[in-house]
This record gives sequence, structure tokens and C-alpha cells, in this order.
Amino acid sequence: MAGVSIGLSTRNLYAELTQRALFDSENPTPGTVATKRVKGREYLSAKEKHGQRIVERYLGAADDPEVQRIAAAIRDSRNSSNERRRLIQMIKRAGVAGPTLETGRVLEALERSGLFESGLILVGTQAFQIYPIIIGEQLSTEGMMTNDADFAVASIVSINGDADLSTVLKRADPSFAPQIQLRKTALPKRFRAANGYVVEILTPVRSRKDEDPVAIKSIGASATPLHYLEFLIEEAMTAVALYGSGVRVKIPQPERYAVHKLIIAAQPERDRAKRRKDLLQAKELIEAIGRDNPTALANALIDAASRGPKWKAAMRDSLAFLEPDGIAAHLPIGFMDKLSARRPRPRVEAGKSGRAAKPARSRSART
Repeated sequence: MAGVSIGLSTRNLYAELTQRALFDSENPTPGTVATKRVKGREYLSAKEKHGQRIVERYLGAADDPEVQRIAAAIRDSRNSSNERRRLIQMIKRAGVAGPTLETGRVLEALERSGLFESGLILVGTQAFQIYPIIIGEQLSTEGMMTNDADFAVASIVSINGDADLSTVLKRADPSFAPQIQLRKTALPKRFRAANGYVVEILTPVRSRKDEDPVAIKSIGASATPLHYLEFLIEEAMTAVALYGSGVRVKIPQPERYAVHKLIIAAQPERDRAKRRKDLLQAKELIEAIGRDNPTALANALIDAASRGPKWKAAMRDSLAFLEPDGIAAHLPIGFMDKLSARRPRPRVEAGKSGRAAKPARSRSART
């Protein structure tokens, strides 16, 4: 199934879905408005679906004009939500898969709590599953298989609503529980449901002094610091997961995802099964993006190669492994040669004593 094109009409439906979802992000969360009478006066509340839970939000007195305006906007949002749901059904009938029920509930609960708007980014295979409709090609089922969800966070600010991660995940599945850390005082970085589904939080390494895990008190959790993650999550994009009426999420740019997989696949601590999956995902994305948007792919490859010799070496090793499959045909002209080229030695001038003076170390040489 990998490599099969997704029709332009289906991609246009997704573009319309995304546009509607972005426009509707300014409106209240869709729900139902309920009326309750207390001591002879009516009050309104909104009931919203967050994963498996129905969350009730108090609005105010029914005769308050501002409350009436909010209630009307919630009803309008429900109509718009139904239209997005219709678009998703059309896209799925065209052969584009959505997330599993478990994943959809997790993403919906996180979105409704404002965490994606606050800085959370969906990474890993769950992001890979969204790419086919974006790049216009189906990807292999083997590369889609997972029973967990990884989220990256650079910084979480201005959290909207209830942002405690444990509370939010329980709305998706009440059996979610934090996993015990070796350091008892550390906030949890991994959450597991009764069915084995795991949610883990990641963050870029900022300095050698970073502890593992890094506490993110604003969401009541910790994150595992990882090298190279900063490249992956730069310029993260908004996408819509095909669940329910559409879930607005943040995911990496697909070309950055592909290059990042090349890099981590070459790390010596990577186990064989994960390395195989990394290379499969990188290969399929490079081939598809090379056909759909070669300029974006070239920019991501060149950006990563400019970040230091370790980056270049990792990319070179992974691409060399994939070369028998013809991966070089999808790369910028001469890119493999640039990865193999050694940096020229700095010119050394003689000092006053006649001895060779040591060249000054540039900042780029230290990276």
C-alpha cells in the first residue's frame, strides 16, 4: 500500500477540514447546553466530550446576555462540528485511515484541555500515522504499528483550563496511571492504561546538567531529555487527526521527522527493532516528500547536516544503509558527497617565535 497516491480531491477535502478546524478554534468547544433551576432562577452549563468523559462547565445565569451569547456560540460550534465530522467520513471512505479509538480519545482529551495550544507536540509513530494525507501518499502498515503515544514539549506556558496530565488522561481512559519513578520525588514521565497503552513525555537536552527526568510542574509531569529532539520539533505544524469531528494537534514537519529518524537510527544505543522501524519510516517519507515537495526535503537535510560532524555522520551511515534501495535518487544532487567530505583544516600561520600558532577555535567547531 505504501507509495499509492492519495487523490487530489481527497487532499482538498482535508485542506477544507483543516481550514474549518483552525477557524473553529476561535469558537467555544462544541457541546450541549443544559438548563438548571435553582431557587426560582435558571442557570446554564455546557457539557463537553473529553475522551470518554463528559465534562460539565458552568456558564452562568440564563438571563445574563453574555451567558446567552456564549450558549449560542456553543450551539453553533456543534453545527460546525457536525460538518467537520461529515468531511472526515468522506476522507476515510477514500481510504485514508484515522487513529485508533484509544489514540483518538487521548488526543481529544489533550486538545480539549488546551495542551496542544500550550506547547505539547505529538511525535513518534502516532505523528507518522497522520502524514499520508499531508504528503499525498499512503505509507506502509508496518511503519504505523504502535501501542503508545509520545509527546514532546519545549516549554509549556499559559495553560488553558485543567492541565494536570494525569487528570486529562483519565478522561481518555480512567485506567491511566502514572508509572513509578526510581526517584520517588520525581513527577511521572510515563503513564500506562490497563490495556497496555503508554503515554510518555519527552523534551530536548538543554545542557549536560539536565536531570533525567526533567520536571514540568505546569502539567504535573516530567519529561525524558533526548538529544536531537530540538531539530524534530522546530517549526511544528498544526494538523487534524481524523477522529470524531477532527482533533487539532501539533506534529513535526514531515521532512524533519524523516531526517530525525535517519539520525536516531544510527545511534549505537538504539535497539535493532526500533532501528529497523526508524529506517523504514525515514525511507518512505523521503521517497514521498522527494516527489511531493523536494525543496522542503532538501532544506531539512541541509539544516541537519550543518549542525555538526555527529549529525552528518549519523545521516551518512543511515543513508548508506538505505542506498541499495535507491534512496540517493530522492536526495539533493551531491548531498551524499557533502556528507562524506571532510572539513578543511584551518590555515596555520607562523608566530613571532617561528613556531606554528594554534588556530582559534570557532563557536561552530565546538558544536
